[in-house]
Amino acid sequence: MIENSRITNQEAHFEIALKKLIHQFGIPLNGDISLKKLLEIYYLEVYSERKLYPEVISVLNSLKNIGVRMGVVSNTTNPRFMKENEMKAAGLAPFFDFAIYSSDTPYRKPHPSIFQLAIESLKLKPGRNPFCGR
Repeated sequence: MIENSRITNQEAHFEIALKKLIHQFGIPLNGDISLKKLLEIYYLEVYSERKLYPEVISVLNSLKNIGVRMGVVSNTTNPRFMKENEMKAAGLAPFFDFAIYSSDTPYRKPHPSIFQLAIESLKLKPGRNPFCGR
């Protein structure tokens, strides 16, 4: 599923993959635990150890202070709430004017449509916007 998304640029959604695995392996879900709760448990285990480079907050703060508007365009199979929690926990959320996660869109980077959403979010003109990242 994820490998195919790299070929088609259509995002593989973690929620869908998890539902398929639960069904495929016949895992009974307790009425007290939701799919969202399972995702939160997964999120805490997998992403709790992520660390920022030491200079990240300082650089973002400097850019924000001189009026640079910034956003995030991220390929992710995870639902928005997980990425938002990750951004908040890392102290990154206040620096960005918008965030577009491929799990919310039909396509992932490098498909042009996800970048078009970013341009529209900031009401910018195409072709005049720097992008940095990997």
